[in-house]
Amino acid sequence: MGGESAPVTAVVNPGQSYDMLIDQTAPQDPGKYTGVWQMVNNNGIPFGERIWVQITVPGEVQPTAPAPTATPLPDPIINYLTVSADTVNQGDLLVVSWSFSGVDLASATLTRTNPDGTETPLYGGEDVAPQGQYEDLMMTVGTHTYTLNVSTESAGSETATVQVTVNQ
Repeated sequence: MGGESAPVTAVVNPGQSYDMLIDQTAPQDPGKYTGVWQMVNNNGIPFGERIWVQITVPGEVQPTAPAPTATPLPDPIINYLTVSADTVNQGDLLVVSWSFSGVDLASATLTRTNPDGTETPLYGGEDVAPQGQYEDLMMTVGTHTYTLNVSTESAGSETATVQVTVNQ
Protein backbone atom coordinates (compact mmCIF):
# COMPACT_ATOMS: atom_id res chain seq x y z
CA MET A 1 0.00 0.00 0.00
CA GLY A 2 1.32 3.38 -0.94
CA GLY A 3 2.14 5.96 1.66
CA GLU A 4 4.97 7.96 3.20
CA SER A 5 6.98 7.59 6.38
CA ALA A 6 5.81 9.57 9.35
CA PRO A 7 8.47 10.69 11.82
CA VAL A 8 7.73 10.91 15.53
CA THR A 9 7.80 14.65 16.26
CA ALA A 10 7.96 14.59 20.05
CA VAL A 11 9.96 12.93 22.81
CA VAL A 12 8.14 9.81 24.01
CA ASN A 13 9.29 8.66 27.45
CA PRO A 14 8.82 5.10 28.72
CA GLY A 15 5.16 4.42 29.63
CA GLN A 16 3.85 7.29 27.49
CA SER A 17 1.83 6.91 24.32
CA TYR A 18 1.99 8.80 21.06
CA ASP A 19 -0.76 8.97 18.47
CA MET A 20 0.03 9.38 14.81
CA LEU A 21 -1.88 9.25 11.55
CA ILE A 22 -0.49 7.68 8.42
CA ASP A 23 -2.29 8.25 5.12
CA GLN A 24 -2.20 5.21 2.86
CA THR A 25 -3.37 4.61 -0.72
CA ALA A 26 -5.09 1.30 -1.51
CA PRO A 27 -3.95 -0.57 -4.64
CA GLN A 28 -6.06 -0.37 -7.81
CA ASP A 29 -6.36 -4.13 -8.29
CA PRO A 30 -8.94 -6.11 -6.32
CA GLY A 31 -7.64 -8.43 -3.60
CA LYS A 32 -6.51 -8.67 0.03
CA TYR A 33 -3.50 -6.63 1.08
CA THR A 34 -1.48 -6.45 4.28
CA GLY A 35 0.57 -3.44 5.31
CA VAL A 36 3.28 -3.83 7.95
CA TRP A 37 5.09 -0.97 9.72
CA GLN A 38 8.18 -1.09 11.86
CA MET A 39 9.48 1.75 13.95
CA VAL A 40 13.16 2.57 13.48
CA ASN A 41 15.51 4.89 15.37
CA ASN A 42 17.57 7.73 13.89
CA ASN A 43 20.17 5.19 12.77
CA GLY A 44 17.57 3.08 10.89
CA ILE A 45 17.65 0.26 13.44
CA PRO A 46 14.20 -1.36 14.01
CA PHE A 47 12.74 -1.52 17.50
CA GLY A 48 9.41 -2.32 19.15
CA GLU A 49 6.54 -4.39 17.78
CA ARG A 50 5.55 -4.36 14.18
CA ILE A 51 2.15 -2.85 13.42
CA TRP A 52 0.01 -4.25 10.62
CA VAL A 53 -3.31 -3.70 8.87
CA GLN A 54 -5.16 -5.88 6.40
CA ILE A 55 -7.56 -4.47 3.79
CA THR A 56 -9.71 -5.87 0.99
CA VAL A 57 -9.97 -3.97 -2.25
CA PRO A 58 -13.30 -5.01 -3.72
CA GLY A 59 -13.67 -6.20 -7.28
CA GLU A 60 -15.63 -4.32 -9.86
CA VAL A 61 -19.05 -3.50 -8.54
CA GLN A 62 -21.57 -5.69 -10.25
CA PRO A 63 -24.41 -3.64 -11.66
CA THR A 64 -27.67 -4.29 -9.96
CA ALA A 65 -30.49 -5.53 -12.09
CA PRO A 66 -32.76 -2.72 -13.18
CA ALA A 67 -35.99 -2.46 -11.29
CA PRO A 68 -38.76 -4.29 -13.07
CA THR A 69 -40.95 -2.03 -15.10
CA ALA A 70 -44.62 -2.06 -14.41
CA THR A 71 -46.60 -3.95 -16.98
CA PRO A 72 -49.24 -1.59 -18.22
CA LEU A 73 -52.75 -2.77 -17.69
CA PRO A 74 -54.65 -3.31 -20.91
CA ASP A 75 -57.17 -0.70 -21.93
CA PRO A 76 -60.77 -1.81 -21.66
CA ILE A 77 -61.96 -3.66 -24.74
CA ILE A 78 -65.38 -3.22 -26.27
CA ASN A 79 -66.10 -6.47 -28.09
CA TYR A 80 -69.20 -5.12 -29.78
CA LEU A 81 -71.98 -2.55 -29.70
CA THR A 82 -74.75 -3.47 -32.12
CA VAL A 83 -78.40 -2.70 -32.84
CA SER A 84 -81.09 -5.03 -34.16
CA ALA A 85 -81.51 -2.80 -37.26
CA ASP A 86 -79.82 0.31 -38.69
CA THR A 87 -83.16 1.69 -39.89
CA VAL A 88 -86.51 1.25 -38.13
CA ASN A 89 -89.98 2.75 -38.33
CA GLN A 90 -91.47 5.04 -35.72
CA GLY A 91 -92.97 2.88 -32.95
CA ASP A 92 -90.64 -0.10 -33.58
CA LEU A 93 -88.75 -1.78 -30.77
CA LEU A 94 -84.95 -1.54 -31.14
CA VAL A 95 -82.57 -3.87 -29.29
CA VAL A 96 -79.11 -2.51 -28.45
CA SER A 97 -76.56 -5.21 -27.50
CA TRP A 98 -73.01 -4.89 -26.14
CA SER A 99 -70.08 -6.74 -24.67
CA PHE A 100 -66.88 -5.40 -23.07
CA SER A 101 -64.06 -6.45 -20.75
CA GLY A 102 -61.21 -4.88 -18.82
CA VAL A 103 -59.16 -4.83 -15.63
CA ASP A 104 -59.99 -2.46 -12.75
CA LEU A 105 -63.15 -1.18 -14.46
CA ALA A 106 -64.26 2.19 -13.13
CA SER A 107 -67.40 2.83 -15.16
CA ALA A 108 -69.38 1.61 -18.16
CA THR A 109 -72.24 3.79 -19.33
CA LEU A 110 -74.66 3.64 -22.23
CA THR A 111 -76.16 6.85 -23.61
CA ARG A 112 -78.40 7.84 -26.50
CA THR A 113 -77.98 11.09 -28.40
CA ASN A 114 -81.41 12.08 -29.74
CA PRO A 115 -82.13 13.71 -33.13
CA ASP A 116 -82.38 17.15 -31.44
CA GLY A 117 -78.84 16.76 -29.97
CA THR A 118 -79.88 16.09 -26.38
CA GLU A 119 -78.24 13.18 -24.59
CA THR A 120 -80.18 10.62 -22.59
CA PRO A 121 -78.27 8.47 -20.09
CA LEU A 122 -79.78 5.00 -20.34
CA TYR A 123 -80.31 2.95 -17.17
CA GLY A 124 -80.50 6.30 -15.37
CA GLY A 125 -76.79 6.85 -15.92
CA GLU A 126 -75.89 3.80 -13.84
CA ASP A 127 -73.11 1.45 -14.95
CA VAL A 128 -74.09 -1.34 -17.30
CA ALA A 129 -73.02 -4.98 -17.04
CA PRO A 130 -70.12 -6.25 -19.18
CA GLN A 131 -72.64 -7.94 -21.45
CA GLY A 132 -76.24 -6.95 -21.97
CA GLN A 133 -79.15 -5.66 -24.02
CA TYR A 134 -81.33 -2.57 -23.90
CA GLU A 135 -84.76 -2.37 -25.53
CA ASP A 136 -85.72 1.06 -26.82
CA LEU A 137 -89.14 2.00 -28.22
CA MET A 138 -88.31 4.28 -31.16
CA MET A 139 -90.85 7.10 -31.07
CA THR A 140 -88.84 10.09 -32.36
CA VAL A 141 -88.12 10.38 -36.10
CA GLY A 142 -84.49 11.08 -37.02
CA THR A 143 -81.01 9.75 -36.27
CA HIS A 144 -80.24 8.34 -32.83
CA THR A 145 -76.66 7.59 -31.72
CA TYR A 146 -75.94 5.03 -29.00
CA THR A 147 -72.60 5.36 -27.19
CA LEU A 148 -70.96 2.84 -24.90
CA ASN A 149 -68.14 4.34 -22.83
CA VAL A 150 -66.01 2.00 -20.69
CA SER A 151 -63.17 3.27 -18.48
CA THR A 152 -60.73 1.75 -16.00
CA GLU A 153 -59.09 3.08 -12.84
CA SER A 154 -55.65 3.25 -14.46
CA ALA A 155 -55.47 2.33 -18.13
CA GLY A 156 -57.86 4.65 -19.94
CA SER A 157 -61.16 4.36 -21.70
CA GLU A 158 -62.78 2.94 -24.81
CA THR A 159 -65.82 4.26 -26.66
CA ALA A 160 -68.03 2.70 -29.31
CA THR A 161 -70.97 4.22 -31.15
CA VAL A 162 -73.71 2.99 -33.43
CA GLN A 163 -76.41 4.97 -35.26
CA VAL A 164 -80.04 4.16 -36.00
CA THR A 165 -82.36 6.06 -38.33
CA VAL A 166 -86.03 6.20 -37.39
CA ASN A 167 -88.48 6.75 -40.29
CA GLN A 168 -92.12 7.81 -40.07
